[in-house]
Amino acid sequence: MRDFNAKVGTTTTSKSIGREGLGETNERGERLIQYWEKHELSIVNTLFIQQKRRLYTWKSPGDIFRNQIVYIAIKSRFKNAIMDCRTSPGADIGSDHNPVIMKMNLKLKKPNKKTEEIIKYDMTALTEGKVDGSRGRGRRRKSWITNIAEMTNMRVNAAVKAAMEREGWRSMPSNLFKEKEPL
Repeated sequence: MRDFNAKVGTTTTSKSIGREGLGETNERGERLIQYWEKHELSIVNTLFIQQKRRLYTWKSPGDIFRNQIVYIAIKSRFKNAIMDCRTSPGADIGSDHNPVIMKMNLKLKKPNKKTEEIIKYDMTALTEGKVDGSRGRGRRRKSWITNIAEMTNMRVNAAVKAAMEREGWRSMPSNLFKEKEPL
């Protein structure tokens, strides 16, 4: 994270900022507000009425200036789950910043398990090599042109066989249409 030193203040009309900030808005604060609005974020620090000592997040050396420049951002849809947000100015953390503490009442839902039936495969058939519908390793896959040629040859052979027999010759046209095979 970067330290933007952005101040959002109290005089803002943004949906993502509350009215309870500290100080005045600066240029960096306006850019940060635009970013928060673009990504539908809400700033928790500015939502709750607090004492002034619970608002500032940074103080200058010598305690001359106090500013609110550290923020907690959450998605706007979770804004109603926030119970409280404040700083803890008495905490000894070895920094000129104060820690920001947020209390949140979050209710998590247990995800629904999918009830779809899982297809299980017979792994023993794979290890034994007994898989139906498979071709041998050395055999090539037949193309659709080869299949058509084989069916045409079967019909030609049936016509030649029928021609050999006089009786079969007369019944050949009706037999060809009865013996249709699916493509």
